[in-house]
Amino acid sequence: MIITNRPCVLFPCKLGADGVYEVDEELCNACQLCMKLGCPSMYHTEAVFKKRHKVAIDASTCTGCSLCAQLCRPGAIVKAGTA
Repeated sequence: MIITNRPCVLFPCKLGADGVYEVDEELCNACQLCMKLGCPSMYHTEAVFKKRHKVAIDASTCTGCSLCAQLCRPGAIVKAGTA
């Protein structure tokens, strides 16, 4: 069981049209911290940094909860359209 106070991607609830996040591939250092969240919107890309795959976010399933952006130390995860 998972208890959260944020919307889950398993339900069609969005925090708003501007709430969707994306990864700025230039800033992503492939640290994988965001992947440890277990969010189904996050996936590995073909791009590699220091032998690790960089990450991207599926905008169609992102709820805009911002948890991944809060974890991202290099600031590579930003609101869509601002990268």
